Amino acid sequence: MRNKGYRIVDIPDRITADAIKSCLETKWMAKNLEYYDEIDSTNNRAKALGEAGGADGTLLLRRRRRREKEDAADAGNHQRAQYFHVDSVKTCDESVRCTDVDTCHGICGTKALREKTELDIGIKWPNDLVVSGKKISGILTEMSAEIDYINHVVIGIGINVNMESFPEDIAKTATSLRIEAGKEFRRFELIVAIMEHFEKAYEAVCEAGSLEPIMEDYNRLLVNCGRRVRVLEPEHEYDALALGIDKTGELQVECEDGKEKVCLCRRSFGTWNLWVCIEGEFMYQDKIVLCGANSYEEKFYMNPDFDNLPQHIKDELKIMCVLYVHDVGGILTLVFEENGELEFEVTSAEGDPMFDEIGSRLKIKEIQTDEKKQELLTQLQLYYKVFFLGEEIE
Repeated sequence: MRNKGYRIVDIPDRITADAIKSCLETKWMAKNLEYYDEIDSTNNRAKALGEAGGADGTLLLRRRRRREKEDAADAGNHQRAQYFHVDSVKTCDESVRCTDVDTCHGICGTKALREKTELDIGIKWPNDLVVSGKKISGILTEMSAEIDYINHVVIGIGINVNMESFPEDIAKTATSLRIEAGKEFRRFELIVAIMEHFEKAYEAVCEAGSLEPIMEDYNRLLVNCGRRVRVLEPEHEYDALALGIDKTGELQVECEDGKEKVCLCRRSFGTWNLWVCIEGEFMYQDKIVLCGANSYEEKFYMNPDFDNLPQHIKDELKIMCVLYVHDVGGILTLVFEENGELEFEVTSAEGDPMFDEIGSRLKIKEIQTDEKKQELLTQLQLYYKVFFLGEEIE
């Protein structure tokens, strides 16, 4: 009406660079921002930026992968915009470890989402975000490093925001903010809150040289804290009481005798130096194992029948398998099916509280869609079909 003006009653849920920058109050985090409506992988883009010396704290966001658009169109799925994924590139302070960075993101994501949603969101050690016993967010941290120096870290965060349902196979373990709160949320506001919390926490951790500034808040929100857990070690298993993390991010547990306190080390890059090869054959009647990694026994296996593979191929397989169980736990085995197809098989100990089932699926999908790894796996299949199955390749 004339002379009455207009009144904004709501803001649409759109993630744009302008929307984020308009309300972002940080000094360096996310000041450099890249948004993609569609992209194959913000993770790959973030790693490329890191290698090229990109700006510290660069934030990359995507609404969906290109492949997701095609899948959604085929399935008639109209919820494809209700999830978002962010990657950020961070150059680490000398006093901070890679594992400190994702611990920071774990506590910051939890605190930010609690503030914006008023949901009782907690942390499942080391950095999964859960509510009502189901996962709403996962964090994957990858680093580029020399022997004694971290070049950069790429932190990937995926959050289920306004999804109304999940596929049957993960519906019992996954949920969304909308399902839990009964209302929709503006995703750009959640992103801003997480970035602001992270900048403050990371600066405090750098200044202290440990996780001590965030340790109390982390343990307060740790769903495992004060609960009985099953500890799985290479030599034995036992029940213990989870006490929370210490200033190095390691989970402290108390044994049943009430006297001995055990420091349960989180999975870290350094532990993999202890891995040794398993001697002997490791085959199934209808399948042949190529290689495998076991997070419980901290061992990597390479089938000696494949010793003729180039060393750089064997090294790449070891890195891929070890990093997989570093991120999600459990046991990963790469096996050749009878037809020569190379498959990923994943198992975990019954009741293992550290195994990340959803993260496992996402990690395998990430491996299978990575261009370089896809080429490696295709070449391995070709090698197996020619030299083991005797097939002639035209």
